[in-house]
Amino acid sequence: MNFSRLLFSLLLIAASVSAETHSDRYSVSVTSLKVPSEAKKEYRNGCSAIEKQDWRKAADHFSKAVEIYPRYAEAYNNLGAAYVHLGDPQKGREAFQHALEADDHFAAALVNIAQTEIAEHNFGSAESHLVRAVSADPTSMTTLTLLSNVQLLAQHYDDAIATSRKAHLMPHENALVHYVAARALLHKSRVAEAVDECKLFLQEEPTGPRAEAVRREMLQLSDISAALHSEGLQSDFRRSIRPF
Repeated sequence: MNFSRLLFSLLLIAASVSAETHSDRYSVSVTSLKVPSEAKKEYRNGCSAIEKQDWRKAADHFSKAVEIYPRYAEAYNNLGAAYVHLGDPQKGREAFQHALEADDHFAAALVNIAQTEIAEHNFGSAESHLVRAVSADPTSMTTLTLLSNVQLLAQHYDDAIATSRKAHLMPHENALVHYVAARALLHKSRVAEAVDECKLFLQEEPTGPRAEAVRREMLQLSDISAALHSEGLQSDFRRSIRPF
């Protein structure tokens, strides 16, 4: 298994645009504090339609919600997600942008815009939106993990390392941040530290196909680290690292 390809595949899976039917994943928009009851009713009906995977009906309800209350950021965000699932990413992006016009600190909309950029491999723009999302909601492990992946793919290795290590300090269930850090450290010729990150990955995820891939790579890196330490080949090793 090519774990670098696996990393990119997982990034795209993680980047599927989502509707926020549960308020505990991201911070709730401040615009929700002033929503009229009729708009709330349409929003709830839209969320119920999402649970049934009826995206057309969901879009209809969210459209009615924003007609009633044009500054309803959460409804615009979910409307955008519905459009994306219906195969219209351009209308989805427009709805996400409307959500940000209503509340420019709404993390869910920032993440969803970033995810549309990821799908198009626009990693620089995705990173910019994710940095804003983390600033708006610094406790979201999902956003931090996604940001570290994007920073790696954008070849911003120092940032990827810093974000991965910040994520490690928070309660988390996804060991992938350690592999992201390991890859970024390799690009900085810090092989021994990359091995340490692989060890952390295996402590948190000791079994499964990802663990086996990391374990094999860690053994190779351990041999390389020993050779580099004894022969002083750090600069040659850096040149051998190829970007994604």
